[in-house]
Amino acid sequence: MRYFLSEVQAQALERAMHNDSRAEVALRCAAIRQLHLGEKPSDVAQHFVVCSTTVYRWWNLYCEGGIEALSNRSKSGRPPKTDAAYWQRLQELIEEDPREHNYVFVVWTTDRLRDHMEVETSISVSAGWQRERMKKLGFVFRRPKKDLRHLQDPQQRDAADEWLKEAKKASATADFELLFVDESTVTQDFSIRACWMKWGQQKRLPAPPGANAFHHVTGALNWRSQQVTYTLAKTKNSETFIEFLEHLLEVAYPQKRIVLVMDNAPWHRSHAVQAVLSLYESQALDDTLEDAIADLDAETRFAVGWFEEQGFQAGDFGRANVLALGKNTAVESVALGGFARRYSFFGGSSGSDRRPRTQPKVSRTEA
Repeated sequence: MRYFLSEVQAQALERAMHNDSRAEVALRCAAIRQLHLGEKPSDVAQHFVVCSTTVYRWWNLYCEGGIEALSNRSKSGRPPKTDAAYWQRLQELIEEDPREHNYVFVVWTTDRLRDHMEVETSISVSAGWQRERMKKLGFVFRRPKKDLRHLQDPQQRDAADEWLKEAKKASATADFELLFVDESTVTQDFSIRACWMKWGQQKRLPAPPGANAFHHVTGALNWRSQQVTYTLAKTKNSETFIEFLEHLLEVAYPQKRIVLVMDNAPWHRSHAVQAVLSLYESQALDDTLEDAIADLDAETRFAVGWFEEQGFQAGDFGRANVLALGKNTAVESVALGGFARRYSFFGGSSGSDRRPRTQPKVSRTEA
């Protein structure tokens, strides 16, 4: 049998051998070309490591359909279990809260999605196949972030955002510093995440000796200069935050007006912190605290009022008694209260100490 090709066909085979991206087509074109050059089918089969029947079949396919007939036919395979409606429902389910379906968890994982879809649609798919399809649909497996927007008033949030934008613009030229305050906790212990290891041989990591040491960092970022002021503490509460405020107001910015932007942490809005902020004669801080002071207890309101009138100077007991009655409390109650003992609004103190730590002394002659 003579295997003959025209010059045009031979040139087309040459081009397909070098340029066709389909490997099987390039290989089969090379085999057809060898037949055209006069080699026996048995020799071509031996060269390409196939049987002679396969070489004959390649030649017949080429004669019937040309180069395109040499490509692999698409394999039908097993029909898919899922359809477009299944994946549409899966995308909708991801956006839903699992608790709406009487689950105790709050996030969807691959196995949870697969199990729920099996109950809802009676279709079972493998976890690997579901992950691949979800990636093609534009989903990624990532850690979520907690959000407090559902607890916030939309109008107040929008007003705060607008105020913050104006404050950022004004801080470039105004006579105050805009500071963003936040806290973070640092530990010397390393975090454990999933990693690769030999089957049946759990990896052991040497733990640091002693108890896990935590360092709580409280800092303020200056919006204009990008300078960070911070303090370290062993605990995170109102007391340590007050110490940070003292460092910020008396050491870092003793002669400047500042505006503090803080989150809604409990120690930020405690009565003690609000009272300490009210002691500083910064107009921006006074405006911020004007509404908050009305929510303070009677003893704290007395302390703020006494400082506004007398500062840290001793005064007559009669005046203190009148002020206490106006705040719906008594001088003895203020003196015996924990706040009064800590901040010592009674008794003498040096003018340079913004917050004296001497114990209060109350008598019937002066307060």
